[in-house]
Amino acid sequence: MEKLGALKAETPSNMQLELAFIQAPAVDSRINDFFMNLLQGIFLVGLMVLLFLGARSALIVMTVIPISILMAIGTLDFSGYGLQQISIAGLVIALGLLVDIGSVVIENIMRFKKAGLSPVAAAIKGTSEVGIAIVSSTLTTLLAFFPLTQLGGGTGAFLKSLPLIVIFALLASLLLALVLTPILSARLLKDDTDQKPSLIEKGLQQVVERLYTPMLSFDLKRSWVVLALVIAALGGAISLFPAVGVSFFPTADKPLLLIDVETPLGSNLEETDQAIRFVESVLDTSSFVDSYLSNVPPI
Repeated sequence: MEKLGALKAETPSNMQLELAFIQAPAVDSRINDFFMNLLQGIFLVGLMVLLFLGARSALIVMTVIPISILMAIGTLDFSGYGLQQISIAGLVIALGLLVDIGSVVIENIMRFKKAGLSPVAAAIKGTSEVGIAIVSSTLTTLLAFFPLTQLGGGTGAFLKSLPLIVIFALLASLLLALVLTPILSARLLKDDTDQKPSLIEKGLQQVVERLYTPMLSFDLKRSWVVLALVIAALGGAISLFPAVGVSFFPTADKPLLLIDVETPLGSNLEETDQAIRFVESVLDTSSFVDSYLSNVPPI
């Protein structure tokens, strides 16, 4: 806006400078919305861990998540990309993925601690037991996002920051889950082997014993029925693709219209200008049009 004011001061008296469209407020609003979603996600994750694993475990998870995100943002910056709508959307996607890694480690550590091990021994044994599993699962997810980094052209340049930020966040989360999480667990978790299970844990145990275990036994005994239902559900989902429709980019909701006017081949500049003037006369009578900008190319 400062540059616009300076430009207005230099504009001749017989010319008037007007703003046809300002995109900066919309961009700021979108980025702020993404950051709010990110903060809400971190809060909800911490709340769930607090309810099921306790305050100290929630503190560890809520400490590791922001560090993972900061490491991912720093790596993204070194890669030559910045924070914008696409990369922040990737962070929101990565949030749901990287939470699983830390939660698996801290839950397994808590399991060994409740079994009677000291916090240090539980941190070592709990992390080592699930280490290979979380490494393999993380690599599987990374391989799913890696092909998106190989897109070329304008599409690749537009979307490349999304898979990169997800890959960087998952690698950072994996590193912290294997290194920082057990260190914090050994330092922060209490050495209380006589801790009684909470009401939530008792309720979950009842659900597992009365609902999940009988369903799992039924599924294992009649696996062919479950397989048939899965295949039928997959077929039904594939059949819905024509009804839903597919598009590479969603429809934009910006209050902006782009009108292309094509005149017959060989039309001179005056005829093209007359066509543009006609379009302007129609726009002048439209109540939903606030301002417009016309451009008649010389060729």
